[in-house]
Amino acid sequence: MVCFQNCGDFSLQEEIMRELALKNAAEEMDAKLLPPLLAADTLRVWSKNEDPSYILRSIAGDQWSFVVVVDGGVSGKIISLDSGTDIEEGKVLIENGLVQVIRRQDSILQYEEKLQGILPADGTPTVIAVSFGSSAGDMLLQINGRIEKAEVQSTGVPADFSNLSKNTYIDSRVSNYIIYAGNSSSATSGAAGGKLLHEELNVMSRYVARSLGLSGVIFDPSFLDKDAPTTKESLEFKAAKAVFESRCLSCHNGLTSINLSNLTEAKALKNSWVVKGSPTESLLYYRLKGSSGSHGPKTMPLSNESLSNEELQKIESWINSININ
Repeated sequence: MVCFQNCGDFSLQEEIMRELALKNAAEEMDAKLLPPLLAADTLRVWSKNEDPSYILRSIAGDQWSFVVVVDGGVSGKIISLDSGTDIEEGKVLIENGLVQVIRRQDSILQYEEKLQGILPADGTPTVIAVSFGSSAGDMLLQINGRIEKAEVQSTGVPADFSNLSKNTYIDSRVSNYIIYAGNSSSATSGAAGGKLLHEELNVMSRYVARSLGLSGVIFDPSFLDKDAPTTKESLEFKAAKAVFESRCLSCHNGLTSINLSNLTEAKALKNSWVVKGSPTESLLYYRLKGSSGSHGPKTMPLSNESLSNEELQKIESWINSININ
């Protein structure tokens, strides 16, 4: 196994201990939350490859959640619930490499909210988990277990959802999905109310991934650092991280001195893997691109399948956009 050079003061032992802590925390969360999630009355629909009608119940409520597996190359509207044409709709779209979660009220109020994240670029199946609360502005999104922290964008007059029967749309190319739905008057959040919290979305994402033999769906490390301040991830960082995950993580996953799993901007800066605003001085760029200056030559990836100009541009754009210390 070959790793990057000039790793600074990064401690491999420290990283191993953290990975163990993440594993233990994930197991504890699963043991606590998975049984009630699987037994919840709000679990209304569950379609599997081998049994499309594994659970098939009517759907009504003012809040709901999706866990859906999307194959590479699928685009357009993937899944949605609504109370009628253009009325109280919550849907998931994939367009231009982005997962978009959209909440719409009706054609009169013209209220729409959007939350989006980067779709992994490697073309493998992706687990998307979403929840819609009854109140305006209440949406959550995870992609392969990772919490998307972007701001919700909205237009129009805010309005809450109503407790009504729901129509369902599922793209014909999607065969593995779960729908929870419930009434906020019974429980404002959690499996009992149909609006899964981030912990529950993560548990179900990883459960579905395990059942299908999918890799790459993680226990988000922010669950381990609940008391730590949260930082919203920029779209530039998310795009660069998707490149590292698809092109580098098979080697740099904890067995080498550069561990790119659970990558954050703070981690990259702390370990001197990047120099804010200077791609050519940043290890995570010049080992992939090469440099004619005093910094090292191109040595990665080892497979000799160089990154495309588009992939390199995403990494360069991220490093230039970093605005934290």
